[in-house]
Amino acid sequence: MEERGMSMAILPAEVSERRRLATLMAVIAAICIAACVYIYGEGLNSPVVRSDGFGYYSYLPAAFVDHDLSYTTLQANLPPHTHLESYGIARHSETGKWFTKYPIGTAIMETPSFLVAYIGEKVTARPATGYSRLFQYANVGSSIGWLLIGILMVYGALRRWFDERISLLTVTLLAFATNLFHYATYDGSFSHVYSFAAFAIVLRLALAYRDATTHRARIGFVVACGAFAGLATIIRIPNGFVVLLPACVLFERLWNERDLRRFATASSLCVLAWFVALLPQLVYQHATTGKFLANTYAESFLHESFNWTHPELFNFLFSIRKGFFFWAPVMLLAVAGIPSLFRKDRWLAAAITAIFVIEIYVCASWYSWFFGASYGSRPLVDIMALLALPLAAGLDRLVKAWSRLVYLGAFVAIALSLTMTFSYWKGYVKYDKTDYATMRALPGRLFN
Repeated sequence: MEERGMSMAILPAEVSERRRLATLMAVIAAICIAACVYIYGEGLNSPVVRSDGFGYYSYLPAAFVDHDLSYTTLQANLPPHTHLESYGIARHSETGKWFTKYPIGTAIMETPSFLVAYIGEKVTARPATGYSRLFQYANVGSSIGWLLIGILMVYGALRRWFDERISLLTVTLLAFATNLFHYATYDGSFSHVYSFAAFAIVLRLALAYRDATTHRARIGFVVACGAFAGLATIIRIPNGFVVLLPACVLFERLWNERDLRRFATASSLCVLAWFVALLPQLVYQHATTGKFLANTYAESFLHESFNWTHPELFNFLFSIRKGFFFWAPVMLLAVAGIPSLFRKDRWLAAAITAIFVIEIYVCASWYSWFFGASYGSRPLVDIMALLALPLAAGLDRLVKAWSRLVYLGAFVAIALSLTMTFSYWKGYVKYDKTDYATMRALPGRLFN
């Protein structure tokens, strides 16, 4: 009777937490929707599917509308003086076939919303082009939907180590004190919010594998983890380092249980699931380039490449132009929280730190370390689901010492980030090459 009474006493607290989380999710969704209404209503960015987003998305109209992944039909239907090369779609130098340099993973995650729009156009007897207004709206819904899924996954992961207050504060900062919000709204057709969601799902599945009590459940979770790690890889190829997460929990179990047979079984199935998830990309690349493994960016008209011996580490992290910490200073707290995370969970902390360091080196080595027209450092949006853990660890230590100051600081960080985001949308902050003169002029442009 006592145990039953205790469980009944816990239930209202759990219900209250779910309500608060649901309220936060509703607020995030409402703000994102309102932002998109403002952006596209004011013509600040049009159409929704544009620039890099067009290249990522182009698989879907080509497959479902044109039934022609060779892009010949799309090329014929383009307006005059419009060139596929400007969208990252080019002819391969050896096969002569059209191909998109962008991986297929983002299109796979956009497929549910695309099909809803496609069915909607068919039901209303309107021509389903793949680029009409309904498809544009569906793309907005897709990016916001995956943002919310990613945040839910991150929150669930955080609750394993941190209380409700820290977990809610962390995901709120993630949503509004970084450029994640921008890449779920203004540039939602880009790949970054989809990478964020995929990383969050891989993290949650890795932890579910760790928590599972039966071998069958563990196998299910590790296979799913491998599959989503493969999906993350074909969203953006540098995302492939997310495999360190399933590797981390697999080796941790081997270390603790010394069961080599079960480790080999689980690892083999995880790798197999990862490989199966890669197959759409491999098959597409072979059909268009003649190679299963091809650097499609090197084949584009820009001849993009890496400079491995001279990475722009300082500029990538700290420059006013696009520095990660300059545009998302709250993430300095994530770096400060890494030692605390090691004390809580050394295996996971090691995997997250390794992924973070590798991602920085790879992105800073890219010939365009500033990643063109973008708000802040956009490639690191991909791994923010993982950085949420050291961020929460840093917040946890600060809240225990200076609770009120932390909440005040969080408010300031969010207000500053949203102000800078709005300034970028309005063109007060340059798409690239932002300098101190831009910043000095910003208050006058905002308040005049």
